[in-house]
Amino acid sequence: MYKSVDGGDTWQERNQGLGEEWVYSIAINPVSPNTLYAATHTAGVYKSVDGAANWSAVNNGVLDLSTRSLVIDPDNPQKVLVGTWHNWGVFRTTNGGVSWSQVSVGLSGVKIFRLEMDPSNSQIIYASTWRTGVYKTVNGGDVWISSGLWPDFVYDVAVDPDTNSNVFVGTAGDGVYKSSNAGGNWSRSDTGLKATYVTSLVLDSDSPLILYASIYGGGVYKSTNRGETWAPMNSGLEDKWVHSISMAPDNPLTLYAATDSSGMYVSFDGGGSWNSANLGFPSFSLNSTASKFPFNHLLESEYVDGGLLEEYALDVKEFPSFSFGGTNLSVQTIEIVQNTPSTIYIGTNGDGVYKSLNSGSNWNATGHSTGYVNGLAIDPTNPSIIFAGVRDTDGSMLKTFDGGTNWIFMNTGLNGQTIYAVEFDPSTPSKLIAGSKDGVYLSTNSGNSWSSTSLSGVAVYSLEINSSDSNLIYAGTAEGFYISSDGGSNWELEAGRLVNPIVQSLELDYNGSRIYLGSQGSGSYRRNGMLP
Repeated sequence: MYKSVDGGDTWQERNQGLGEEWVYSIAINPVSPNTLYAATHTAGVYKSVDGAANWSAVNNGVLDLSTRSLVIDPDNPQKVLVGTWHNWGVFRTTNGGVSWSQVSVGLSGVKIFRLEMDPSNSQIIYASTWRTGVYKTVNGGDVWISSGLWPDFVYDVAVDPDTNSNVFVGTAGDGVYKSSNAGGNWSRSDTGLKATYVTSLVLDSDSPLILYASIYGGGVYKSTNRGETWAPMNSGLEDKWVHSISMAPDNPLTLYAATDSSGMYVSFDGGGSWNSANLGFPSFSLNSTASKFPFNHLLESEYVDGGLLEEYALDVKEFPSFSFGGTNLSVQTIEIVQNTPSTIYIGTNGDGVYKSLNSGSNWNATGHSTGYVNGLAIDPTNPSIIFAGVRDTDGSMLKTFDGGTNWIFMNTGLNGQTIYAVEFDPSTPSKLIAGSKDGVYLSTNSGNSWSSTSLSGVAVYSLEINSSDSNLIYAGTAEGFYISSDGGSNWELEAGRLVNPIVQSLELDYNGSRIYLGSQGSGSYRRNGMLP
C-alpha cells in the first residue's frame, strides 16, 4: 500500500500490519476518510482507522480469504461488501468489519472480480465475474440474479450517476457493452477502440456523456457520447498496459492511470496529456509468473475450436528475480545464443540491454544502457549481430555487429513506430520481420530498410517464423492470432476462439508442429498441428 497526500506528486509506503500482501481493492469511508479497507490476494480484508498508517485483519466470518473488490454503503458506512474469488461469492459486514456474513444467494460457482454500487441507490450492486458475465442485486446483496453477458469475463461495471438505467461494462476480449435498462439487455458500444481488453470504466461525475476506458495494451480511451464512439487519449502515456483509471472526486478533469510496469500516471486535462507520477515508489523488479494475472482460474483441458485449441491449468508460482549489480531491473525480453546457451541477452524497461556470459550468474550493461527494449533477435549464423526493438526518441530499431558493444539505428521505413518484437528468418538471415504499434514490417536487406505489410493498423506484440517453412509466419496482436503463408505479404486472422484475443507471446516447438500462445489475462493456449 502506498499513499500520496499531494495529488500523486510523491508517495509513501503504508504497509504497517499489512505485510507484503497483494492489494486488489481499496474502499474509503466517505464520512470518515481515515477509515479504509483493503481487499488482499490471500489474507482477506484489512482495515485502517488512521489513514493507512496501520492495518489489521478483519476477517471474522469471511470464509474465502482470496478477496478482490470492496464497496461501502455511503448511506451507512458501517456496511461493507467484499467479493471473493474461490466461488464463495460475496460477504457483508454491517458493523464496520467486526463480523461478516455470506450474502451469496444466486452466486453458486461464481468468481467475483469487481463490485460496483449504484451511486443513486446503494441497494443496487453489480458484480463483474470471471466468465459468468454480470450479476446484480437490488436488495443490498441478499439475493443476486444473472444480468447477462455469460460467458464473458467482465472486468468492470460503471453506472450512470444521473440515469442509473444506463450501465456500461468492460470485458476481457469483448470490448465495451452498454445497457439502457439497468442490465436487462446489452449491446456492443466500442466503436473506435483499438483493443478489446477493457480493464476499467469511469464516468465523468459532471457530465455522464463522457466516459473513460483503460485498455490493456492500448492506454486510455475517451468517449464524449455515452460510449457510442471512442478515441485514444494517450499523449505522454503512449500504449501502456493500463490496469485501471480513477477520477478525482473534486475535479473530473484530473485522472490517474495505474500501469503494468510503469507505475502511476496523472492527467489534469481530462486525458489530453499524461505525466509520470512515481516519486517515492521503489525501483521494481518483475518476477516471472506462470500467467499474466495472479488468478487460479484456468480450467484444465477446456477444448474449443473443434478440439484443436486447449487452455491450460497452470499453478501460479512466483520465481525469484535476478539482481543485476545491486539494481533491480524490469526485464522485458530474454534471448539466448543458440549454439552458446551460456550467453544471454535481456532487454529491460528503461535500462537498455544487458548481457551475461555465464548463464545469468553475472550481468554487464552493453553499449545500449538506457531506454525501453521490447524485443531482441540474434542472427542465427552470426551471434555477434543482434537487433533490438526499442522505444526511443531517436528511433525504434537498433543493431549491433559486435555482441552489444556498439549499436546503430536501423530505422529506414519504420516511420517512428514503437517496435515490440523482431525475428530473423532462420533460412535467410538477411530477412527480418518486426512487430510494431502499427502492424508488421519486413526487411530483406539485413535491416537496412523496412517496408510495411498488409497487417497494419493493429499493435503486434509477438512474432514467430516456422523453422520448417519460413513462409509461415505467426503474429500475436491486440486483436488476436494472425497467420501469413507467403512470408509476410498477406495475413489472415485465425478463427480459433480465444477467451481474450490480446496475444502477447508466441513460441513454436523445435519442428514447428505445435504453437503456444500467451494471452493478456486468460492464460496460455496450445495449438497442435502444422499451421495453417
